[in-house]
Amino acid sequence: MDSRKINYFLEVAREMSFTKASSKLFITQSALSQQISQLEKELDAQLFDRSKKRHLQLTDAGRLFYDFFSKQEEEFQSLLVQARRLGNNIQGNVKIGLIEGLDIVGHVMPFLRHWQELYPQVSVTMESIAPNQLVSRLLDGYFDAVIVFGFFLSGQSAVISDTLLYDSHYKILFSKNNPVAYSKHPQIKDFENQPVYVQEHPVLRRSGEKEVNILKRYGANPVLTYLPNHDTILAEVSTGIGYTFTHEWDRSCANSQFLTIDIPIKTPLYLAYRKDLRNQPAKRLIELLPQWFQENT
Repeated sequence: MDSRKINYFLEVAREMSFTKASSKLFITQSALSQQISQLEKELDAQLFDRSKKRHLQLTDAGRLFYDFFSKQEEEFQSLLVQARRLGNNIQGNVKIGLIEGLDIVGHVMPFLRHWQELYPQVSVTMESIAPNQLVSRLLDGYFDAVIVFGFFLSGQSAVISDTLLYDSHYKILFSKNNPVAYSKHPQIKDFENQPVYVQEHPVLRRSGEKEVNILKRYGANPVLTYLPNHDTILAEVSTGIGYTFTHEWDRSCANSQFLTIDIPIKTPLYLAYRKDLRNQPAKRLIELLPQWFQENT
């Protein structure tokens, strides 16, 4: 459930009309109706009585959720006013490290817009680098915090704290030229005996070996092959032979020359920071960002 669907529901309930609400929200009526239907499925409750053609009405459950979400909205707006007042007194810079190749910025951008409203005198810079370098650059003070997969934080609990942001879904990434692509419904087992490419790095080696063992349960019997970096892996995959593991936020998933298959593995993304961090604006961001992710992803 995300805040957008809730806002849509509140607007329809206020207008008691999908037509008027869609006009105010600048979306089509069909798209609005679809969003409300999805929200009803997530809540497991019918929110509107659509049996009367001329007059839309809230159901009993709809009235309960309307009262609840309206109160939440009022409290949030009150919190925004208070935070803006406090934010005027906070100044500084925050630098966040991101995993190269993942579209984390696109998912964090709505939060950054809210942040800018709350703390207009705090600038936030985000920089993407190779994932195996993120922890070392955090420890040497280059970054105030990093968004990184949990397996890169192994053995660092004495000096690094972390908070869960998101459970990232794994995918198999393969070329449209791969023989498996010609199947109507590609499955994991269709990649039997094909090479699976993993980046050459101690941490990624261990992760890759775990993923391969899971794929074997589905009949893939992969041949583990190590390559020096992500670009080299994509180049090999694009030839049509072999595949690699990727994540739902990987920019490669949007590349038209590749296809993906979901696999039953999740890898948590964490917001990690040094325990001795003294940057007050960074501490505030570290407090708010996980809350925002929990409510909006």
